[in-house]
Amino acid sequence: MRTNWDVPKHEGLTMFLVPLKSPGLTLRRIRQVNGSAEFCEEFFDDVELSDEHVVGEVGGGWAVASRQLFHERRAVAKGSEYANCGASEERRDGAFDLVALVHATGQSGDRWARRLAGRALAHRLVEKALGESVFHGVSTGLMPPASGSITRLYYALCENLNLDAAVALAGPGAVVGAANEDLLAIGRKYLSRQTVCIGGGTTEIARNIIAERVLDFPREYAADRGVPFKDVQRGGTRQ
Repeated sequence: MRTNWDVPKHEGLTMFLVPLKSPGLTLRRIRQVNGSAEFCEEFFDDVELSDEHVVGEVGGGWAVASRQLFHERRAVAKGSEYANCGASEERRDGAFDLVALVHATGQSGDRWARRLAGRALAHRLVEKALGESVFHGVSTGLMPPASGSITRLYYALCENLNLDAAVALAGPGAVVGAANEDLLAIGRKYLSRQTVCIGGGTTEIARNIIAERVLDFPREYAADRGVPFKDVQRGGTRQ
């Protein structure tokens, strides 16, 4: 929540923990295309909070949010001490056995099918090696903490490549009919394909972080940098 309008946009923010049973707080589940409803939208109507609900320092909310995002990226990159990354990695690798899928769909003799599966599996091996290398580099101080975005970025690429390969190998069975539940499961997961490009910060954000904080490229121009938030132009007008 913005608590100070006289400072630049990343300052003057304060994070609060709001009890779910607070009067005036309304949660509305968002039904996604795959049928799940794990996300929600929140409405605050005259919700009252006190000092005990503040997380960190007043005006220091961006630092708290940045630290949370830092650990989220590390979790995606299999390097957070606050997430069971080993278990999530095990589930991820075991989601679709592309070699078994090639055999199950009768495409063992198809060079295109073997190449498709092989390409995805090769990227998966690279992802594992990259994750270990970056984790070692960050933990020993050889690489900046922001390097976690490297594995976050490559993870999204590999997940999309694996899922695209699975759908291509499964063919129509992934989207129609009920003869093979395993193939339909591939199609259902495909509906959530873009989530890996959003979690831990979007793929575009990951590229910017790598460029600016790892490779030390010059930052993009921002007209509102250093400008008090009350003077920042929004919606075509100044507030």
